Amino acid sequence: MLPPIALSPEHRALLDGPVDERVNRILAEIEAERAEAVDAVKARRIIHFPFTGSQASHAVRDQDGHWHIVKGPPPERDAVAYPL
Repeated sequence: MLPPIALSPEHRALLDGPVDERVNRILAEIEAERAEAVDAVKARRIIHFPFTGSQASHAVRDQDGHWHIVKGPPPERDAVAYPL
């Protein structure tokens, strides 16, 4: 257990007062994003792809956030390519 923290009467009054609803809303949003991130990390799987030889391929992410291996050179414009 941690030792008690010495607080001034002004700080104690702030802690004893009600919390603004905006704070609760922001904390709830942060917790939801954290839970979503944890679930995403837990769902990751390593998928081994066969060697493509000399054929060019790259990874693309679809609108749902899923990654796909696509044969051919990466697109030139409006895309972020992750060469393999």
